[in-house]
Amino acid sequence: MKTTKALLLSAAFLLLTTLFCPTTAVGQRTWEINMGFILPLGDFGDGNYNQSTGASDIAVFDYGENGAADMGVGIGVGTYIPWATDNMYFCLRGDFLYTWLSSVASHYLDDVSDYLDQTYGGGFMTKRIPKYFNIPIMAGVRYKIPLREEQAFFFEGEAGLNFRYITKYKCESDNIELVFDYESANTFMFRVGIGFQLKKNISFSLYYYDLGKSEVVLTTRTTINDGTNGSYTNNGFFDGNKLHTTLATLGLNISF
Repeated sequence: MKTTKALLLSAAFLLLTTLFCPTTAVGQRTWEINMGFILPLGDFGDGNYNQSTGASDIAVFDYGENGAADMGVGIGVGTYIPWATDNMYFCLRGDFLYTWLSSVASHYLDDVSDYLDQTYGGGFMTKRIPKYFNIPIMAGVRYKIPLREEQAFFFEGEAGLNFRYITKYKCESDNIELVFDYESANTFMFRVGIGFQLKKNISFSLYYYDLGKSEVVLTTRTTINDGTNGSYTNNGFFDGNKLHTTLATLGLNISF
């Protein structure tokens, strides 16, 4: 349900910005595809984990105001409409940003499965490690400073909506399956950046994303199959501290 609401809200945002976008265009719009590497910043890249294996550490995979994200990759597509002058552009774009969990957090989850294996037996193993997906939908402005021939510097700023999704953590043995489910979150975001246009259709860019701050809400589900009692599920909830998602991307842009 939250995913559907996020997509509808993003679609409505794009529709409104399209309807009210500048109409004083002086040239033809262009499309741009961006591909790059992601570096998590601030809380999003921090991971202060307690490496002990007490029961309290297993009950909650505690982000504690940090995300322990590692590097990742991103791809985006946008349209740029000349506005007022040949050097000013109104833009609409959407990005798909993928980052995986740091080795610190991955080792922590391995410790969880090792503890469960030693305590309960049955060959507990970590089957799935959480990963981050952020999908910002935004609108903004790009300003170019021409140099010589086709080369130019540009500055850019956008704001919009971000949809954050964290995949499940899954640990299982012959008889027990432990799953951590994370609720999706929708936040307001902004992006600023600079770039260098090498040729008419090729440029390089460096962007800073502030994708918003929201709680990490976790549901813990344990399913036991013992051949006698059948299977049952226990649900637990954890309202964590707010995770502030910030990152930088270094990318290649191809326009057409």
